Amino acid sequence: MIKAIIFDYFGVITSDNFWQFTGEDINDAGNFHQLIAKVNTGSLRWQTFIDDVAQELHRTPQAVMEMYKNERIDLELLGYIKHLRHRYKTALLTNASYEFLEPVITRMRLDRFFDDIVISSRLGMIKPDSEIFNYTLKRLEVKADEAIFIDDRLSNVAAARQLGIKSILYDSMAQLHQELKYLI
Repeated sequence: MIKAIIFDYFGVITSDNFWQFTGEDINDAGNFHQLIAKVNTGSLRWQTFIDDVAQELHRTPQAVMEMYKNERIDLELLGYIKHLRHRYKTALLTNASYEFLEPVITRMRLDRFFDDIVISSRLGMIKPDSEIFNYTLKRLEVKADEAIFIDDRLSNVAAARQLGIKSILYDSMAQLHQELKYLI
């Protein structure tokens, strides 16, 4: 029986403009993937990350920050999560810099949609590492087969599935509704 539904942030709750901005493929291991891994594990400060991306792209730090400011939260999905929260525990599990994301969570009051919020840089580990999934399951007090995980990256979905977590590779709201109906 499903007791919890876990959502990714970038590419699910909000748009993920970073890869278009950099011109790098989200699934290829390029230079920006190394920077992302460092900032998401907390080994690189947010401002340093912004400066490094700007330098690599020959852009200004303000241009990089503007790209992040222009990302849009999916309000329809948040409404759906609010509805799901009446029956299931909900969590946000994201690879992100807490220096960036915590102010967004506060400003947008995203904590009202989730029973728990797990930000990778607070823990020093990132998806697809199994430890971050196990940490989230423990915080939600559910077993792997009692949870559903939703992410837009195949590597993260595959890692969750290996642990026994039912998972959905997110593409759209319509697709999410359909697949959740099947899994729930």
